[in-house]
Amino acid sequence: MKCLIIIFGLLITNCCVNAQEVGNFSFENWHSAGNFMVPDSFRTKDQVTFNGNPSVTRSNESHSGQFAVAIQTIFLSPGVGMSGQINYGSMLNNSGAMTFFGHPFSSRPDMLKFWYKYSRNGNDTAQASVTLTRWTNQREIIGSGVINLTASSNSYTSAEINILYFSGNTPDTISISFVSSSNLVPSFGTTLYVDDISFDQPTLLRESSAHYVDVFPNPTSDICSITFDRPGLKTCTFYDMQGRLMSSFSTIAEKSRLDLSGFQKGMYYLFIQNNDRIDKSIVIKQ
Repeated sequence: MKCLIIIFGLLITNCCVNAQEVGNFSFENWHSAGNFMVPDSFRTKDQVTFNGNPSVTRSNESHSGQFAVAIQTIFLSPGVGMSGQINYGSMLNNSGAMTFFGHPFSSRPDMLKFWYKYSRNGNDTAQASVTLTRWTNQREIIGSGVINLTASSNSYTSAEINILYFSGNTPDTISISFVSSSNLVPSFGTTLYVDDISFDQPTLLRESSAHYVDVFPNPTSDICSITFDRPGLKTCTFYDMQGRLMSSFSTIAEKSRLDLSGFQKGMYYLFIQNNDRIDKSIVIKQ
């Protein structure tokens, strides 16, 4: 049976010494928002772009307990789908662009874990991410992690997101996001079920003391190349200065292409994980 955790306002209670629990991670508690339902403590894309067909629904197909969340890519127009999304924290429509804000949080867990089922249509890729930040004159990224789900799973499967820490500071905010389709053109009918989110403390990832990545040209007006000096699988995550995840990808190549043509001018964080080491760079779009 799931342990239900009650949150009063924005106060978050400590569940144990090593990890801080947050609200409604079992998706048992929901509330009505007009013509659709929203899981407590979360915000959904429906609250920004509801068109009469909710992309996030309460599902009886749970991993444990009574409910899970079903995040679906819905029909938008012939040949075009709109991905469903939930975010732990608020989601606001800021001049046509969705802006994410998290919940207060002051722990440094090493891993975010969850259970999922994925009914994948076409070449869709679901995505889950977690970002820990702190306000120090600007929103500083303390740690983050992302995982892409590229294969269907008809039964509940466990997933783990290693959280890479880029600062020794204590975070004050956490944001967690689940997207049914991260593709540029999502496929109608793709559904991601998520249940039983939790934290764990299994690993220690070290920041690299050497520089293993080169970005050129930097600053750039649109496209730059990333050259890696280390072999093997590299996971790259790209954030703006407010800690919002802009893109992510994995590669075994020695060189990759980063397209910034659709981004606003400014500075961005680029993080690369290779095995248990990470490297970070600042990329400037001019």
